[in-house]
Amino acid sequence: MEKDKSIAQQLREMNVGEEIHFPLTQYGSVSNSRYRELVIDRANGAKWKINPDMKKKVTVVRRLA
Repeated sequence: MEKDKSIAQQLREMNVGEEIHFPLTQYGSVSNSRYRELVIDRANGAKWKINPDMKKKVTVVRRLA
C-alpha cells in the first residue's frame, strides 16, 4: 500500500494477478472505490476481488482482469 496514492489509483495501477493489502479498517473504502471511482475501468473489463482477512487484519485485493 502506497500512502501517497489514492485507493482508486493503486487499484488502477495493479497488474493482473497482483495482490495488495490495505488495513482491515479500509475495507469499506476499498470496496466503494471499486464501484464509484473505477466505473470506466470496469466497463473496459478490469476486475478486482476484495476480501477481508480477519486473522491478519487486512483487506486483500487481487486484480483478476
